[in-house]
Amino acid sequence: ANSPLAPGSYGWSGAYGTHFWVDPASGLSAVWMVSLTTAGGAGSPDALEFERLVTAACASDRRCKS
Repeated sequence: ANSPLAPGSYGWSGAYGTHFWVDPASGLSAVWMVSLTTAGGAGSPDALEFERLVTAACASDRRCKS
């Protein structure tokens, strides 16, 4: 519920903090690879911050699709 990702986005979070998502509408995909036993999964503070930072960077970059 706190994710900044657009509707229609999908992804996966795995053990030790791996996280990825794809936003088909914008053509954006992102992969975060960490190896921490405390990283949590989807919805963890670290995963949400990663999503927020990537989507904010893309929103201010003209090379990203709108």
